[in-house]
Amino acid sequence: MTVASLLQRAWRYGAYPAFGLIAFVVSLYVTFPYDRVRDRLVQSLQGGPDLDVAIGAIAPTWAGGIVLRDVTIRPKSDTGAEPGAPLKISEARVGFGLLAVLTGSIEVDFSAQLLGGELEGEVEHDEETTHVRFDTDGLAMEGFPWIPSTIGLPTPQWTTDREWKFT
Repeated sequence: MTVASLLQRAWRYGAYPAFGLIAFVVSLYVTFPYDRVRDRLVQSLQGGPDLDVAIGAIAPTWAGGIVLRDVTIRPKSDTGAEPGAPLKISEARVGFGLLAVLTGSIEVDFSAQLLGGELEGEVEHDEETTHVRFDTDGLAMEGFPWIPSTIGLPTPQWTTDREWKFT
């Protein structure tokens, strides 16, 4: 058998599966129900801490993630008092480690422009440990005193430009 006949044979048997895989990925990208994902995400976030969450739009990224646009988060007020200033995020990106799922772990990267600064980080979770790391750059938390108490962090940890690690 010559090299040319081997290449022709590989092309013949490899082209159809490759085309099928590409067609599947493009179809999944185009027809995925992102509105349902948005609704489920809002429902999950409102079921946790006492927060009202609204997400304007959700869109996919080619690298296995989503982009959230026009996100508004505000504390719920059960007492009738002023609930506090809403946190508005114009765009937030969340990326998922697709290869990590094959090993039984979870990897999520996130970034957002908010409060006059940037927030970037990652969460890694496996059967034994969970690692959370985030970098803050220029976040102005003064107008949002409800945020640290809602997520369980003291305000000084958020007002500096540092890397924070939690294990």
